Amino acid sequence: MPFLLNPVDLPYCTVVPMPVEIDISNIPYLYAETGRVVAARAGRLGVLVLDLTRTEFIDSRGASLVLDVQECARAAGAETRVAVEARQVALVLELTQVRRDVPVYDTLADALTGC
Repeated sequence: MPFLLNPVDLPYCTVVPMPVEIDISNIPYLYAETGRVVAARAGRLGVLVLDLTRTEFIDSRGASLVLDVQECARAAGAETRVAVEARQVALVLELTQVRRDVPVYDTLADALTGC
């Protein structure tokens, strides 16, 4: 059974909790579901926060997912932010240069600043 995305809507942003592992086995599902979250909030979504604070493993394809979701959110007029706690996940986002293009925060609270 795939990980169920349970987005949390705040006044200006939506938080999408991500699974413990993000890799090639679940990327198509995560992209489709995150796209549905964005589409359902079109015109009223200011910030999409990908909550990777529970994520312990991400591969390079998972890092690409973050960029793909950012493109989807940008097309809907929203900014994307990422919250990460695990050092391995943060390192992958840094080595794949995702951090250059998407704001990455050390805590969910920091990612929600201004929401």
